[in-house]
Amino acid sequence: MLQLKFLSFTLLLLSLSSYVNGSPYFCKEITTEYSQTISADSNFIQHSSGKFVEIISNSNFTYSAKYQLSNDSKNSFLKLYNVTGFDTTYQSTISNLCYWFLDCASTFTLPTEIKLLKADPFVRFDLNFGTNETFFIDGFFYDNETLTHWDGTIFSPTNNCVYDIFTDTGFVRNRTQCCTKFAPGISASINYPKCKRFKSRTTVHNLDFSIFGTSSVNYTLSGGVVEMTGNWDGQETAGFEFGNKFFEGSDPKKQFSMNYTLPPGDSKPFFTTIFVVNGLPIAVEDVIAFIIDGNNTLMKEATPYTKENDCSYHSFAAIRGGVPLPTTVEMCCKEFENKN
Repeated sequence: MLQLKFLSFTLLLLSLSSYVNGSPYFCKEITTEYSQTISADSNFIQHSSGKFVEIISNSNFTYSAKYQLSNDSKNSFLKLYNVTGFDTTYQSTISNLCYWFLDCASTFTLPTEIKLLKADPFVRFDLNFGTNETFFIDGFFYDNETLTHWDGTIFSPTNNCVYDIFTDTGFVRNRTQCCTKFAPGISASINYPKCKRFKSRTTVHNLDFSIFGTSSVNYTLSGGVVEMTGNWDGQETAGFEFGNKFFEGSDPKKQFSMNYTLPPGDSKPFFTTIFVVNGLPIAVEDVIAFIIDGNNTLMKEATPYTKENDCSYHSFAAIRGGVPLPTTVEMCCKEFENKN
């Protein structure tokens, strides 16, 4: 199974503001409460897939933490505080808490601040209780001014918690993420016709500008469901992730299709296409595709897709084996709803 953020060729679907009585909000702080119970007869070892894969620890434990987002003119930062955890199986406290295995904290009496990666809005934390097990414990998305749940839920004062409960034979996992601090957001000044059909195209070039790989995806918004069909070329193996749903591609025709049910209200789902060559992945910067914001579909905060401004364009370098490969992404609205 492809490990999506280590293997990833990434494009994301975002929406940036949440609404309460017509007023947008940005989430500035998330509080997580987590507990896991596993019995000796459980054979369950993995939950979910893609970037959200959780290799299950063979122990019972609890974990809680607060994450607070801040920004300066160039970077985004996350302050970790009120971090606690205890493994009742091994009778041990947290040994290490790591952000993307790059920035690790081992003492939690004082707040810890980390600088977030600009090229990866998924904030991943892995935990170790001093044993030989290090495992994924928590994650969410950030986009400069706001934090968002990984299923696309945009937090608001009236929808400030997401309860994630998973059970299997001999295994129970509970994770609750709540936004505990908000700031005023921004929104489009007027309502425009909503886009109901999008198309994205991503192209990665080799250094000589020949094609390394391409992907193309069609998205149809139908009520609260996103219907997707896509294809890829240039490489034999690919994967596709939307929200917290993952598709691993092995179709000889290099095609895929999948549906995703959006969470209620405004949402910020992400999607990712992956190419893997000889078992080696590339990492590509995440890109805003569209924002579901009340009655608008936006390309970025306060900027709607319109018939006169129907595409967003992005360029950056994808990294393959330490080599930067020129990459472009475009996301275009192909059909708008009729506005009466």
